[in-house]
Amino acid sequence: MIVTRGSDSNIDTGSAEISSGRSQIRRFALNGSTYQWLDGELLGWGLRNGVGVALDSDGTSLWEVENSADEVNWNGIDVHQASL
Repeated sequence: MIVTRGSDSNIDTGSAEISSGRSQIRRFALNGSTYQWLDGELLGWGLRNGVGVALDSDGTSLWEVENSADEVNWNGIDVHQASL
């Protein structure tokens, strides 16, 4: 089973520590065990808000759609409001 866990806030600096368990994707074996988050295999971290996760057809590559942070500016313009 592959599970995502989001951040604690919009800009979650504490998630930079892998031991925080936040902003991560982990894999768990479906063997009837009781699951502890940090016992899962870490597949990715630094991912604020993963909303779609899938393996490619051969099962070797993980893909994730990232919503990322709000209120991000580039050259003084909110990237969510910029038009191309």
